[in-house]
Amino acid sequence: MKRKIALLICLLLLCGCDGSTSENVPHEPTNDIPDITESAESPVSSFEEPSAEAWQTISATDETNGAADKENKPGFDDSEWITPKLSPEKVAFTLSGGVSTEKIAEYAGYDIDFDVTASDYYESGVEYVERCYEGKELEEIREHNYIFKSNPSFHYMGTEAADWLATVSYGIYAGQATSFERLFLIKDGEVVRELEPLEDWILAAYCSRGEIYLSSAVNGLRKTDIVTGESPVVLKQDIQNDGWGMIAAINEDYIVYGGSMQKILVRETGEIIDPDINWDGMSQLPLILSDDMIYYTDWLGEYHSYDIKKRVMTDGDSHNLSKITGYDYSDKWSVTPEETSTSAIRVVNLYDGSERVYNLSALVGDISREELARYNTDYIFDGDRLWLHNWNELFCFVLNLETGEAAEAELGLIKHNNTYISEGKFKVTEDDILYAADVDYPV
Repeated sequence: MKRKIALLICLLLLCGCDGSTSENVPHEPTNDIPDITESAESPVSSFEEPSAEAWQTISATDETNGAADKENKPGFDDSEWITPKLSPEKVAFTLSGGVSTEKIAEYAGYDIDFDVTASDYYESGVEYVERCYEGKELEEIREHNYIFKSNPSFHYMGTEAADWLATVSYGIYAGQATSFERLFLIKDGEVVRELEPLEDWILAAYCSRGEIYLSSAVNGLRKTDIVTGESPVVLKQDIQNDGWGMIAAINEDYIVYGGSMQKILVRETGEIIDPDINWDGMSQLPLILSDDMIYYTDWLGEYHSYDIKKRVMTDGDSHNLSKITGYDYSDKWSVTPEETSTSAIRVVNLYDGSERVYNLSALVGDISREELARYNTDYIFDGDRLWLHNWNELFCFVLNLETGEAAEAELGLIKHNNTYISEGKFKVTEDDILYAADVDYPV
C-alpha cells in the first residue's frame, strides 16, 4: 500500500498537481523503498483521479517489486534473515586418551564368566545354529559356545581412574531376550580393570562425579563407583513398572529416566522422585530438562512443565515447544531446514520464542532442503554453537547461533560416527584409534 501511495504521489507531481512541499519523517527503510509520509500541516491541496493506464502501471510495478522481495528473501515472513560471517580461523582440536578399538575388541574375546548353558534360551540357540549354519562358520560358533558378541562401545570417563569405559554385549544365537555385558576401564590405551559382568543389556553409559550410570533394558538404571570398583547396583527397581532405564535427559543435577513412567534421580542426594506423570522418554516427542524444570509434550500434543524442586506440574507452552518442528533441538535452540529455500535453516530460540533464518549458501553452496535434512546432515549442539556436518563429506562448519559467526572445521576429524561428549569435548576416531577431543572455537 505504501508503494502505491508513493507511486501515486509521483504521478500526481509529474502531472503538475499543486501541493506544498512536505518534510519526511525519519524512519526505518523497508526493502530499500522509501516511505513518504505526508506532513499534517501541508496536506495535498488537490487530487485528480489517475487514468486506467496509470493504475495498471502502479499495479504492475507493485507486483514486480513484491516478486523481487520474495526472491531476495525466501519465506517472505517476519523472521530475520542472516548470512553468517565466516572466521578466517578454523576450529582446532587437542586429542587425548587414544585407544585402539580393535585392540580392546580382541582383548574382550569370547571368554565370559557367565554359565551360558544355564540360560533358558541356550538349547534353542544351539538348535538354531545347527540348523542354519554349516562349514567353517558353524565350527567357529561352536567354539564360541553358541554366543556372539558386539564390538565394544566406548563411553568417556575422563578421570584419574580411567579415560574410557568400554562395554561389550554378548548374546546367545536366536536368543534375543538374553544378553550379557562386560565392562572394562581403560587408561592410557590399556585395560586397567574389568568390572563384574552383568546379565543385562546396556543402552548407554554416563560418567559423573566418580560414578558410572548405566542405562539398561532389564534392571532399569544402575550405577557403580569407578574408584572403589563397587559392582553396579540397581537404583530403586521396585518403583519402576516396566524395567527400562532409558535416560531421556541428563544435566549436572538430575537424570530423567525410565520407560513410559519416567523417574527423576537427584544426583547429589540419590533421592528418586516419582512425579506420576506418563510421558515416554523413548519417543520422539520433545522433552527438555533445563535447570530445575522439565518441559515436555504428551501424546495428545499438549504442552506441560514440571518444577522438580516444587514438585508442581503446570500446563501451557512455557518453553515454546510448539516451535520445535523437527528432531534437532537442545534446551535452548531448535533447528529445521527452511521449507521455502535451499541452503537455509530456521532457528528458534526456545527461551524467548524469537526466530531467525540463516542463509548458508556462502558456507555450504547450493544444498537442497533434503540434503540439509537429518538423514544427510548431522546437527550437533554445543551450547550456542551448532555443528553442521554433511554425511557425504561436502562440508563441516560450526555456526554460533547467537552471534551469527561461523568457522570451518577439519572435515576428516568430525564424522557422523563421532559423538558429542560434553561442552567443548567430542569423541573422534582416526582409523581405529579413538580420542577425546577438546575443541577450541574461534567463534
